[in-house]
Amino acid sequence: MKRKLVSVLLVLIVMFTLTGCFEVRVSQKITGDGIITETMEGYINKQEYINYVNNLMNAEGAPAVTAEYVDKEMFKEGYEIEVIDGTEYYANKEDDNSEQTGPIAKWYKLNRTETAKGGQQIWERGFIMNGAYFADEIDSEMSSGEYDTGSGVNPEAMLQSYYMVYSVEFDSDIVSADENAVIDPQNPKKVTWRLSFDKINKDLTLYALCNSDIQVSGVTQGKSYKKAVSLHYEGAVSAVYNGQEIENDKTFSSHGQHTVILKAASGEQRTVTFFIDKKKPVIKKLKNNKTYKKHVTFKVKDKDSGIASVAIDGKKKDTQNLSYTINKKGRHSIVVKDNAGNVSKVKIKIK
Repeated sequence: MKRKLVSVLLVLIVMFTLTGCFEVRVSQKITGDGIITETMEGYINKQEYINYVNNLMNAEGAPAVTAEYVDKEMFKEGYEIEVIDGTEYYANKEDDNSEQTGPIAKWYKLNRTETAKGGQQIWERGFIMNGAYFADEIDSEMSSGEYDTGSGVNPEAMLQSYYMVYSVEFDSDIVSADENAVIDPQNPKKVTWRLSFDKINKDLTLYALCNSDIQVSGVTQGKSYKKAVSLHYEGAVSAVYNGQEIENDKTFSSHGQHTVILKAASGEQRTVTFFIDKKKPVIKKLKNNKTYKKHVTFKVKDKDSGIASVAIDGKKKDTQNLSYTINKKGRHSIVVKDNAGNVSKVKIKIK
């Protein structure tokens, strides 16, 4: 019987996430100089989980299990006990815990396509997240059958009991946020959202704006430009670029990444990074005005600001793998645009 109990518990660790009160807690700490530290952890309500296990064991005609026994099995799976607001949770800090630290601009560049689709955006004075950032993942997992195990689990009930707890903390006090946000009364720099997964959809927008002594205009954090731009600031007593102090309203025109460090009299520091991309995206393996005897496969690439859109004969294509094939005979036009607005065009003919 003990072997059976162990087997059932191991399966239930997965099954409970589909039916019980499970929370995914994601927190981000954003410093004024543009550093993001992100942590993600999974939490299961301990008492609800034990009740769930015993209800299932009772249905199997097996004796009830003790809290100590469930603790032991959960600890084997990498879970720990954590008390949050007086409630005990099994916290997964082994498999689901991760940290990511780096400049905002670099983070932006690596995730530019995702951000362009309305995902997560972080800039010098706040944070905004479109529900599409998570809704797309949930829809994908539902459609792929990840939540359909054939065990009679009700997906709607599961989504209602599965929660995302998202928190963001700045160096400055938060001055405004959306209606779903809760600003920490003990820490006005921190805001938290707690939403069941059935409330997360593409129309949902979360945002928080924080106070700041420094205001920047003329450039946007992490953005790419194809022409020269001028950076204007207010509230800063110094601005440093490449180790040298610069004047306000300096114009930047050279291709590449530009980083300016601003400091206020209060001690606040902000790093503003942006890109000037003067190079057009590359369309590989195709030559303009060339005739091909059979179908063609080509790739597009932009190592600077990233690909924003690809259109073949006026129809926009997916920009995930950036590889495309044209089979139809006749004349075809390919138009590729990068995130800075640079455009490359190619016309071909297939016999």
